[in-house]
Amino acid sequence: GRPLGVISVADVMGVPAAARDTTPVRDLLRTPPLVLAPDDAAERVLERPPAAGRDLVIVADGDRVVGVIAAGDLERV
Repeated sequence: GRPLGVISVADVMGVPAAARDTTPVRDLLRTPPLVLAPDDAAERVLERPPAAGRDLVIVADGDRVVGVIAAGDLERV
């Protein structure tokens, strides 16, 4: 199916160390993720203004995730 959300290392680091082994990933998911296809125009990444917690874009080919674009990737373009 389609990705439900995204999570970063920073999201996990925001959880107190003592709670990381009992915190489910679903509690940290940032939803809904922006999902684009490999053939979409690169400028589509910019359709949603950057904001805290919205710095990752999922690239999916049908139901298969084929990549992730991070804010840092855009700085190199």
